Amino acid sequence: MPLEVITPINEGATATLEFVLKDEDGTAIPVANIATAKMTLTLYGTSQIINARSLVDVRTYFNSSGEFSFPLTPADNVFLSLSAGLDYEYHAATFQIVTTGATPITYNEQIQLKIQNLQMMRPTYVRPTPVSIVAATVAPTVVVV
Repeated sequence: MPLEVITPINEGATATLEFVLKDEDGTAIPVANIATAKMTLTLYGTSQIINARSLVDVRTYFNSSGEFSFPLTPADNVFLSLSAGLDYEYHAATFQIVTTGATPITYNEQIQLKIQNLQMMRPTYVRPTPVSIVAATVAPTVVVV
């Protein structure tokens, strides 16, 4: 079951995807113990790739404490289901991570990103009836003393 990011990301916004990679015992896996790490970003439940993020090498986004920090750009957080009239859609960041060592372990993990449809939040704008503005000419008052 994928892990869901609860805090919605506004469509077109920048965000940072962060987590700590841990083994089955709960011990963080440092970058030195990661042989490969690939990420694919799709519209959840489909094979539609978002922002050409298909099997992107993300190993360098891990640190020595196993912490992962990846910047999501506005193009990563596009809202693709505009015609469906949804408030949210989900993107899937799918990871394929292989560890180093005599017995490498392969992790296939997925994180769901909740993208907020800002189009649904915008109020409908009604243009007011055009109003003509007539400029009045006022003759100056001349006072003779």
